[in-house]
Amino acid sequence: MNKIFFTIICSINFIYIPAQKYRFLEPPKFDDADLSKQKSSLDENAPAEILYKSLHFSIDNSSNSLIKKVFYRVKIYDKDKAEDWLNLEIPLYKSGSDQETLSKIKAFTYNLENGAAIATKVDNSSKYKSKESKNVSVTKFAFPNVKNGSVIEYQYEVTSPFYILFLKF
Repeated sequence: MNKIFFTIICSINFIYIPAQKYRFLEPPKFDDADLSKQKSSLDENAPAEILYKSLHFSIDNSSNSLIKKVFYRVKIYDKDKAEDWLNLEIPLYKSGSDQETLSKIKAFTYNLENGAAIATKVDNSSKYKSKESKNVSVTKFAFPNVKNGSVIEYQYEVTSPFYILFLKF
């Protein structure tokens, strides 16, 4: 009898214990020491180095959409060889009436000038959309004022009705 009573009490407790709300990790604060680095600690010949990368996937229960949050911070050592990082492309898919949406885009270039970090924001004039095919459009933008030693930082959010794309990551 005690075992049954104990099992019932434990079951009731599990029903009423609220789940913890998961918060997306906050990226670390920008550090001026990142701007003063001259070479990568991993590969001295690397044209760029990822200082911080975060990808977070979640499902919005109200709209039944997959949400992908992306954050990158990249140190550029040689801007002539790091072109892949300097021109960002974000593909968005469409199928019938369902399509992905891009939101919360923030992008900055940080440079060290006179001992202080100067941030240059990527403005809307450098962003543009191109239609690659019937089902794919690409949002592109370039980082302004990039020099050897710059740090670029960007974040964005893609809301997608396509759960199957999650399996590709």
